[in-house]
Amino acid sequence: MSRAWREGDLQFEFGPSWHYVLWDKDHAFKRGIRLLQHENSGSKGIDCLAVHEQLGVCFLEVTDGRGDAQFVKTIENKALFAEVGFKVRDTLAGLVGTLSRTGRNEEKWEPFRNALEKGLFSVVLWVEHESFRHSLTGELAEMTNELRRYVKWLTHHRVIITNTDVGWGDLLPDLNVVNLPGAGQIANR
Repeated sequence: MSRAWREGDLQFEFGPSWHYVLWDKDHAFKRGIRLLQHENSGSKGIDCLAVHEQLGVCFLEVTDGRGDAQFVKTIENKALFAEVGFKVRDTLAGLVGTLSRTGRNEEKWEPFRNALEKGLFSVVLWVEHESFRHSLTGELAEMTNELRRYVKWLTHHRVIITNTDVGWGDLLPDLNVVNLPGAGQIANR
């Protein structure tokens, strides 16, 4: 399995201490809980579901809003945090369903099964936007507390909001994230 994953204009490179699945692209999500639809709403999945010894089951959502003038409003009106909270909820339900349907020997899911038994969870929201460059640290605590409101039913210890301008190495060990060439540039239309 490739150790790199591209989301928007970012590339995530997972070291050997990580086991991960691109949940919203995985068959287990697409053929599982995603099929649960009701009226105008349906189940949503987190971008990446990972396991790390220090972080437990890690729900990683990446939002690259660079070049999107409306993006700041999703932060201001708290819609982004609610959306991530709902994705975490649906992803955990989908993971439990997947584990109940797969055998104990399915290598892909065994690290998740083992991590769930330990009961350690982390929620990571990776936010990229030009308005947060060099000013994110002032808003970081407020944003983290807002996200924490939506995931406190699961965890209140490990809720992380970060981006490529903020040091994340201690919070997310053995993970390298880089901006791809042209990141944040708007194509001529």
